[in-house]
This record gives sequence, C-alpha cells and structure tokens, in this order.
Amino acid sequence: MQQVCVASCSELISSGFENASESYASSGTDEKYLFRALDGTISYEVRDWNDDTGKPWSDYSLILVRTTWDYSKSEIIARQFRKWLDSLIDLRVKVCNHPLIMKWNMHKSYLSDLGLRGVPVIPTVLVAAGSTSTFGSKSLLSSIMAENKWTDVMIKPAIGGGSRACMRVLGNDVDAVTKANAFLVSYTSPRQGDDEGQGDNLVGSYDDKNIDEPCDMLVQPYLSSVEAHGEISVIVIDGKVSHLVQKKPVNGDFRTQEEWGASISNVPKDHPLRETASNLAIDILKIAKDCVKDAPEDSLLYARVDFLTLTKVSLGKQDEKEESGDSLVLLELELIEPCLFLANSESNECAERIVKSLQQRS
Repeated sequence: MQQVCVASCSELISSGFENASESYASSGTDEKYLFRALDGTISYEVRDWNDDTGKPWSDYSLILVRTTWDYSKSEIIARQFRKWLDSLIDLRVKVCNHPLIMKWNMHKSYLSDLGLRGVPVIPTVLVAAGSTSTFGSKSLLSSIMAENKWTDVMIKPAIGGGSRACMRVLGNDVDAVTKANAFLVSYTSPRQGDDEGQGDNLVGSYDDKNIDEPCDMLVQPYLSSVEAHGEISVIVIDGKVSHLVQKKPVNGDFRTQEEWGASISNVPKDHPLRETASNLAIDILKIAKDCVKDAPEDSLLYARVDFLTLTKVSLGKQDEKEESGDSLVLLELELIEPCLFLANSESNECAERIVKSLQQRS
C-alpha cells in the first residue's frame, strides 16, 4: 500500500506537535494518540497542506486532513486552502473528509443550510464582507440586536476557529455595544490600525486574526448557558459515535478551548442529554451529506458535533418566556480539522478506529 499523508500545517509540524503555540494547545496530545495508532500499521507522512515542494499529492493512497488549522487565519490563506481542495478533487486522490464536504463546512453559512432542513441551530445574522462600508457612525450592531430582540450577542468570523476574533457583547453596556460595532465594521470592511482594547462587557480575542481582506462575520444571540454547562461535543467515526466530551470555560468566560483555560472531561454515562446528543449528532451528519451535491456516500470519516444546552432560557431575546426542560442547539459542525479529543477515548479506541477505516479506504 502507498503512503498515507496526514495533512497538517507548518507551525505544528516544525514544533513536533509540542507546544507549537497557545492557539494550538490541544494539538500535541491529539496527534500523539493518532501517530501511536498509525505506527507499525500504516506507512504515513505528515505534511504541510500548503507545501508544494514534496512529491505529487496523487502519489499518496489517501490524504487524511487533520490539523490544517492555519487556513482560518486570513481570507487569503482560506482561499489558498480552497484551491488546494479543488486540486485534490481534480487529481481524484482519496481524501478524508471529502473536499466537497470540507469546502461547504469552511464557511459557517452551513448553519443556515442545516437550519432550513430542521436542525436546531442558533439564530444567525450574516454580515457580508464589504456590506458595512456605507454605515459610517451608524450602529449596524444595534440595529441587528433591536430587530431580533437580542440583549447579549456573540460576534465571530464566518471562517474561523479556536474562538479567535470572537467577541461577547453584553447589551446593557452602551459603550460596549459602540466598541463592538466598530469591531464588526473593522472586520467586514478594509481597515487600518489596531482594534481598541477590551472593556468589562466586551470580551474577546481581537488580534488573533490577520485582517488582510474584509471577511464575513456572524452575529448570534449569546447563550449564557455556556458559562455553567459548557459545550457537549460528540465525536463520530464512520457514522458511529465514539465518545462525548464536555468542555467547560473558566469562570465568567465563554471560550471552551484548552488554550483559554477550559476543562475537558468525558460526558458521564448518566448525563440526561447524552443519548439525545448522540442521536441528534448522527441525524445532523446525515442531513449535512444531503446538503452537499455530488458528495459520495463515504465522504465522512470523522466529525465533531458541538452543542450548547438550553436551560429554561431564551436565545438571548428580551421578551421571550422561559421554557421547561433542557434541550440542545447546534453550535458548530466540525468536518475539516477538528480536535477529536482522542485522549478521552478509552484504550485509544477512537484512534484505532480511524486507522482501521484508513486501511479499508486506502
């Protein structure tokens, strides 16, 4: 069998997946478990997706896209990543996940596609790149919040990850909303200079995203339940649930990544939403494949489905009544390069299942 390529990015590869940067805190542990399962089983090469100096991509029996995390740092790199995916399609090389699925999943407009098909998603307003250049001092953000009756909101890039360039805005602070509107406009229109510093009710990580071009941004209601309950992530391999983890932010924060101090633990077997999350994740993946025309049946090897818990609270609306019981809403569907929390899988079972599937597909 020919070599399998494990696609990553230069920063992680050069570090040996050891403390590459605070932005990639979880990468080392995840990949060590994968490499351990691959060693002695499959011949493989770890390679930067953006490296054209190696052998032709078509020489690999399969390309496993894993930690290509730098593509979301800028619009230019994201465009290069799309071109790379297109080239793999043209070469007819086997890729996991399928490039058509990954291209669809890159931009968070996929949430709208899923919502139209009945998936419970967070209501989202897309602010397109270039659309805010005529607003001047008028507050686009205030208009969005008022129109949707949202008190507190989240602002995030349509292409992004790791909570980079995300901002939580508490709407009872007029100054915070004003600064957040400037933040939103700066990302969606050409800008010069740095963003202003954070305020008490304006929390985010402004300067992690390299703004080389205007980018699409999302505005969503802020679900405060993330502070107490975190996220529930369902890891799925070849259409079957492998394990579930709960990611809880530090007190008062919303960011559920380890690099921001969040804790990661397995979802207890008696968790009241464990079965619901598992079943909903499988249903969502079936719907996702239906959203992508021409994607083959076996287009998904791995997936991570991130949910937030709704606990008797509204979706950030000013006048919505409380609801009884807990339910789940889709936060993000990760089909390109998700951390799979392999360390939380018993006896390295998840990594071994990935390897077994690679052997069958290669």
